Amino acid sequence: GTARGGDIGAGVPTAIRNRIVEKVEETGRIWSRVTKTSIQGGVEIPVSTATPTAVWLAAGQMADKQKKTVNASISFSYHKLQVRVAVELVASVVALPIFEQTIADNIAEAMVKALDKAIISGTGTGQPLGIVNHNVPSARIVSLAPSEFGQYTTWPTVFAKVPRSYRSGVVLILNDADWHKHIVGMVDSTGQPVARVNYGLDGSIEERFLGREVIAVEDLLPSIDEASVGDVVGILVRLEDYMVNSNMAITYRRYFDEDTDEWISKATMIADGKLADPNGVVLIKKKAEPNGGGE
Repeated sequence: GTARGGDIGAGVPTAIRNRIVEKVEETGRIWSRVTKTSIQGGVEIPVSTATPTAVWLAAGQMADKQKKTVNASISFSYHKLQVRVAVELVASVVALPIFEQTIADNIAEAMVKALDKAIISGTGTGQPLGIVNHNVPSARIVSLAPSEFGQYTTWPTVFAKVPRSYRSGVVLILNDADWHKHIVGMVDSTGQPVARVNYGLDGSIEERFLGREVIAVEDLLPSIDEASVGDVVGILVRLEDYMVNSNMAITYRRYFDEDTDEWISKATMIADGKLADPNGVVLIKKKAEPNGGGE
């Protein structure tokens, strides 16, 4: 076969390995909020929709026994997420530590981007099933034309679609262009702005709309102006209701390819993800303008 250098995985400085995992936690605004589990793949998690009810009793009465039925289950499989980065020998000899640090950052960023994208729009085949591809009851799918997107009266109705018990912790995820173009300047009927952008002393920005936190994303969802009719352009969700199951470890290997004179850095993670509880999710889709415009 092909001549390859020995596996020097054991010789990789621990600093690189730790740095990659740290960076994943820091970078992904979606990834950092979902629930992480590490149960064995192929195991089914039961989901119950029936909730017991407490009843008031007169003296001497006894409450009826209530059966808790499990009528659905979530199962996780194994999907492999991998990044391979090659650095030419000439470059690595010149300034190896700098390259190692850069590679760690690059790999972390690539992993995080892939995880964030899968959580939002993964197909479920060979990768996690994204929020936009779950079956959500039609009552919780809202279709908006671009002209309605920027109107104050539209949004209280949209937020009201989230069941009250799920409203605590719900975030609005939408495209950054839509947030700035349609919502940041929006005012209510008395002329008061309804969106808030708070700037922390550390330079952090917190964006809120009608009391809900907003996560404005650049390429995870299309903007309503560019989306096709029927595309999801906004999501209301409690991200902790999305579960990512993985081995919680990124294996990192570095080896030398004799044929190309390159050091190859390879990072692999095994993961799957699904909405454990889809009951609090509202999907906002684009519809055509009533006058026939829209596309």
